[in-house]
Amino acid sequence: MRIQLRAARPAERAPSLDPAQYQVVHRPARGANLLVVGSPGSGKTTVALEAYLQRAATEADAASEPRHYLLAPSRLHAGRLRATAASRLIGVGAARRSPAVLTPAAFAFALVRRDAVVRRLPPPTLITGAQQDRILAELLEGHALGIGATIEWPEDLPREVLGIPAFRDELRNLFMRADEFGIGAGELDRLGRELGRAEWVMAAHLLEEYRDVVALGDLPGDRGERFDVARVLSEAAQVIESGTGPPLASVVVDDYQEASAALVRLLTALSERGTHLTLIGDPDVAVQTFRGARPEFVGRASADTGMGAFSAERVALPRVYRGNVQVRRIVGTVVGKVPSAGPGTHRTAELAPESVAVERAQREPVVAMELASPAAESAAIAHELRRNHLHAGLAWDQMAVVVRSSRA
Repeated sequence: MRIQLRAARPAERAPSLDPAQYQVVHRPARGANLLVVGSPGSGKTTVALEAYLQRAATEADAASEPRHYLLAPSRLHAGRLRATAASRLIGVGAARRSPAVLTPAAFAFALVRRDAVVRRLPPPTLITGAQQDRILAELLEGHALGIGATIEWPEDLPREVLGIPAFRDELRNLFMRADEFGIGAGELDRLGRELGRAEWVMAAHLLEEYRDVVALGDLPGDRGERFDVARVLSEAAQVIESGTGPPLASVVVDDYQEASAALVRLLTALSERGTHLTLIGDPDVAVQTFRGARPEFVGRASADTGMGAFSAERVALPRVYRGNVQVRRIVGTVVGKVPSAGPGTHRTAELAPESVAVERAQREPVVAMELASPAAESAAIAHELRRNHLHAGLAWDQMAVVVRSSRA
């Protein structure tokens, strides 16, 4: 076997910041919480990462627990930020541990696991989305075969849906929303009967079975509890509320418009115990609402009372560094018709002068195509990519294809 050692990737350089970005990044993690809003391309993620790095570089003891965290809404996004953070910390000689850049679920699980260690309990397990889907698939397959407890099945819902993946997705999302608001199977059944929602009554029976199956995995004495994503956030909030959680100095949340009610409860518990919050987002671009994201929490962060109120000081990033004048005009027209969660001043951000110069030098028209089939659509996209690469000199990594979902 041949092993080849490669030179370490050179540390990434710190980006240049405009005055508004600089003030956010270098603001001390104390005092009032901070809400940063900005249009797409205004540097929100750059600000989130730089603010975290500014604080993480001060942590001198690698053996101690991290006191500063950066949260990103997906594993892919968190992984990219973590890799960049590691490179940057190496560059300044401050890479003493893996950067504390996590998804909300991973962050919550770390808190719950730490609590179990402190209390000398078996370590818990986090149920992944794939594992949760498999459990539900087995439950529904049993009911399709007539196995399992009797369920009050809605008259207008065909039993054939038991084998459809989309039905499992909807059921899992309902279970997660119930967990976020502390609604158990009994409460869901009661609400379904009171409000005439027969599908909720049916789902309540399935929720009870699902939780029984999950609990069966906890039976061996050397195994801890098992938590799915929604429940682990609620459990972590309880850990912090009980006063047994670690003392955290600050938490930076990127893409805060994707926050769920369960994450907001956890952040509220942290804030009430002295953790400084920097919340960064744009309520106009939330894409995870079907999974419980509530972009209205962006507008509520500056309030003093109510769920999601953090009395946060609000800062709007005034410049956009991506796109061109034409794109900005189209975006302004579209979002102007959508109610804003808050003052909406971030929508008026101006295109940075350097972006205007690039747009004037490389202006391309916006073209709409209507094609006869998916194959024709794929061929047209491939043609445009090749044309821009070969004739316009654009690098492959400077082009993007935006699709509706990851399955496209």
